[in-house]
Amino acid sequence: MRSFYLILIFFLLSSCSVRHISYNRDNILRKERRDYSVYLDSILIEFENYYLGGDNIKSVTLHKDKNSIYIAQDSLEELLNFKKIQEGDPNSNEGKLGLIILNGVPIDLETVTKLRISPKALKEVTILKSNQAPDFYSCRTQRGGTLIIVTKL
Repeated sequence: MRSFYLILIFFLLSSCSVRHISYNRDNILRKERRDYSVYLDSILIEFENYYLGGDNIKSVTLHKDKNSIYIAQDSLEELLNFKKIQEGDPNSNEGKLGLIILNGVPIDLETVTKLRISPKALKEVTILKSNQAPDFYSCRTQRGGTLIIVTKL
């Protein structure tokens, strides 16, 4: 009888619906694609558009019963908003970006408006003037410069 209770306790503890997991962007993306909701500091986000600095993550909690993941940050940090960066100065044609390349992939205008990157997640940022931009990223005529971003993976 005693072993039955031990097995029952072990089963109940091992099948908890709430688990703390380590921050791993790829694993969280896989869960999001399997209909998990992702919350950053209690705000529902589209995680595929977020690049967070792993050193600012306080905890990641997986709730199997709710199909959700909660990410808490150590400190609130302002995430870079690339829509504002792409638009440039409205009074000038200088500083406008024609193309943003993130980790080797050209980003379309709709994705740029949703994209949020933590400054701590940046590995390298390169800005090319319009005459220096590589033509192989785009088959359209490019207006403005190119912003190339590489994040820590």
